[in-house]
Amino acid sequence: MISLEFIDAVITSIFIVTMSLVIFIFINRISKTYGIVIANLQQKILELESLLIENRSQINHLNEKINNLLMEHDSLTTRVYQLETALYEKKEAPRKREESPKKMEVKKETRSRVRLNETEKTILKLLMTGPKTSREIREVLKLSREHIARELKYLYENGYVRRITDTKPFTYEINEEMVEEIESL
Repeated sequence: MISLEFIDAVITSIFIVTMSLVIFIFINRISKTYGIVIANLQQKILELESLLIENRSQINHLNEKINNLLMEHDSLTTRVYQLETALYEKKEAPRKREESPKKMEVKKETRSRVRLNETEKTILKLLMTGPKTSREIREVLKLSREHIARELKYLYENGYVRRITDTKPFTYEINEEMVEEIESL
């Protein structure tokens, strides 16, 4: 007969083998699950590294744009400063006024004998309000460019107006010496 000790040894051996199999299956499943978790974590790490590289690239691109904008800002600031300086200098510079070429020849007595037509009188009255360009005069009087130019030339040559030549188009203003005569028209 089989002894109890033998049965006990067989049962213990079966128990040990069964437990070993259970532990092996448990460790195998844990290993597989752990392997899947590890693989998922590694995939996420790769995705995050890819995003990090992409973000660094975008940050570098934005930094380049910012630097370009800063350089453009500096350039525009410099240009504004130059224009403001030029404008200030232009305001400070005395205006060039051309006296009539016949100013020395035309005496006050002679001027009073010069007949002015209605258009010339209107131009002089308009210039009494301040300097104007021929275009501004033309817009008010609704006459042709040539007509206004001819009248201004006549007034200029006879000493009634001065031509300011530092602007384009020229600006015309009343000759201060003629104010009394013009007011009497």
